[in-house]
Amino acid sequence: DASIDKSPLEDLADVNILHYGNSATVEESGFISSQPTLFITTSITPDEFVKANPNGMQIGSRRGHMLGSTGSATLVQAEESQLARTLMKDKEEQMLMIGARIVQKAGGAETAEAVRIRYSSDNSVLGTIAGNVSEALKKAILDAQRFMIGEPDEKATAFWLNQAFFDETMTAQDILAQVQLWQQGIIAKSDVRTNLRQGGILEADRTDEDIDEEREADAPVLGSDNNPPVTGEDDEQ
Repeated sequence: DASIDKSPLEDLADVNILHYGNSATVEESGFISSQPTLFITTSITPDEFVKANPNGMQIGSRRGHMLGSTGSATLVQAEESQLARTLMKDKEEQMLMIGARIVQKAGGAETAEAVRIRYSSDNSVLGTIAGNVSEALKKAILDAQRFMIGEPDEKATAFWLNQAFFDETMTAQDILAQVQLWQQGIIAKSDVRTNLRQGGILEADRTDEDIDEEREADAPVLGSDNNPPVTGEDDEQ
């Protein structure tokens, strides 16, 4: 098929334009109708009114007005209208359904793998979009280099958007497996801490040195190298 495929975000962009129109309507309606408007009724003639109120009608506590024996004045202000705002909310929900389902949390408890399977098609589309944007921005950087240094360095220039659409959280079983690998001598303690940082268990800016310093300041934990458990043989000695 030689024809250009439809953009995966075209439907989302179309609804977003309509959402912008509703937003403009809400803002205009709020600006026009929310301003208080003065209405007056009076039994005097226009000439008598001008004579009684030579400076016209002004709103404020420092002004008084003569309306005659049966006159009255009322400030009218429009109440909040929910129609345009409701249309905006409908379009926001529609945009979520079209292309932003990935930002919604699942209703119940789901494993990370179940989420990946449920959103596999969404990930494929998002991956394509991220790849295209990455290539476009890389070309823009190369164009900027042409103006700045004359010849772009394509081999040394790299730009790629993150395509990790799910947080890599570690479960209790994952942590236990890491500790067992360390105890068996398969991986080092630094590897365990690196994996814990990537899994969101440790803060990313906490270095191994920071952790070691805090561990030295803490009281020894029973079973650690600094405080081994007491065995029966030790009791007999």
